[in-house]
Amino acid sequence: MTGIYFGGLGLTYQFSPGASVSGNKSIYLAKKSESFKERYGFEPFGEFSRSLSNDGEDLVLSDAYGNVIDEVTYNDVLPWPEEADGDGAFLQLSGLGLDNSLASNWTAINDIAGNLSVNSVQVEPYVVLSPNPVSDLLTLKISLGEIHNVKLYSLNGKLVRTYTFNQSKVEVDLSAFENGLYLLQIQTNTNLLHKKIIKI
Repeated sequence: MTGIYFGGLGLTYQFSPGASVSGNKSIYLAKKSESFKERYGFEPFGEFSRSLSNDGEDLVLSDAYGNVIDEVTYNDVLPWPEEADGDGAFLQLSGLGLDNSLASNWTAINDIAGNLSVNSVQVEPYVVLSPNPVSDLLTLKISLGEIHNVKLYSLNGKLVRTYTFNQSKVEVDLSAFENGLYLLQIQTNTNLLHKKIIKI
């Protein structure tokens, strides 16, 4: 999802480098993460800026080059479901294969945690590495949770170094290593992740 963003006149949000969403899964973006978690009991995927109009708005999803991937213009009057106009409901597309430009394909759903399909939320952490290629200090930042340890392997699978942390953002000094391609094994509090890095 790197570079993909929501634009237009309503909400704005750009996915972080390395962000991913599994196929046929849902994510939730919130105006205020703390308020969202307090109401629904789980963290949103991210925070958007600006807001959506109660009277209708254009939602535009674009790639990093500004090419439109998808867009929809919703409204709060018939044929759009009017229950989603401040009466405690939100709009939900009835099926992923349906035309989202047709009001008849949207349903008003009661705004309660049980209707948010919590199990479908992509909550697996992702790690952003920068810079890559790297000459000396490599920064690793995790989206959720903490990084417990990082193991550096050569291309032939030999363990070169192990680093131990308990933080969401860490630095690894690679200045003493030879140039080339390395593999990182990153142990978080929930997952085991693998990344490739280039030492220059």
